[in-house]
Amino acid sequence: MTIESCYVIGSVINAREEKDPGDIYASGIVGKNVSGTTVKNCYVYAAVTISNENDGQKYAAAGDKVTLDGPVYCLTGDGYAFVGENVAFKTEEQFKSGHVAALLGTAFGQEIGVDQHPVLSNGSNQVFEVNGEYKNASPDVAVSLIDAIGTVGIDGSENCFALVTLARQCYDILSEAD
Repeated sequence: MTIESCYVIGSVINAREEKDPGDIYASGIVGKNVSGTTVKNCYVYAAVTISNENDGQKYAAAGDKVTLDGPVYCLTGDGYAFVGENVAFKTEEQFKSGHVAALLGTAFGQEIGVDQHPVLSNGSNQVFEVNGEYKNASPDVAVSLIDAIGTVGIDGSENCFALVTLARQCYDILSEAD
């Protein structure tokens, strides 16, 4: 099973009182899992807690038998039993600024200055990083990005595919503005 382009906001609390610590799990996306689950392009904007920190396992994004395909962005926290190599902690400000939305790509967007965290893309809330600032899609943003990336082509250079994709997004923004 693959869980892709989803998010969790609010609080994740496991208040279950069990005698066996192996039975108490709390996680941002997938807690206890036998195996075979992949999480891709997701984030957790939630505090993850369990009722008794000494008798359970708390995971930032997912349990240790879950494959994290690329980074899963999680609100900064501590005390996690398992973090995983593809968990990237981000601050509230990084979520609010559009930084995380820009990292997540086209499945997500965020109206900068309004949304506190990324939301699913509605076609007009795409976030781009322009000269170290996060901005919503607009013709001015598209022109700034085109100026920054210059001429691009699929030539095997580092990031060539990402730059061609970005150039296409800019073209689409400018086309919709006409």
